[in-house]
Amino acid sequence: MVYIAGDPFDDVDLDRGLLSRAEACMLLTNKNSKNSLEEDYKNILTALAIKKFVYNSNKHLKDEQKYNIKLSI
Repeated sequence: MVYIAGDPFDDVDLDRGLLSRAEACMLLTNKNSKNSLEEDYKNILTALAIKKFVYNSNKHLKDEQKYNIKLSI
């Protein structure tokens, strides 16, 4: 496992983390957030941004398994 700090909405940071070749990605969340609903919303948007990046990076491949990435929040 490798920890990479960056903005999950920035394609440069996602590319730096080689997410297009990753099989899984673990998102670390703030369990001590005062507004859990807002934190959940942010985490869902982050997961969707990562899935979109991986899909767009691998859509030229014929192997459909590479379109998907396992996300753990």
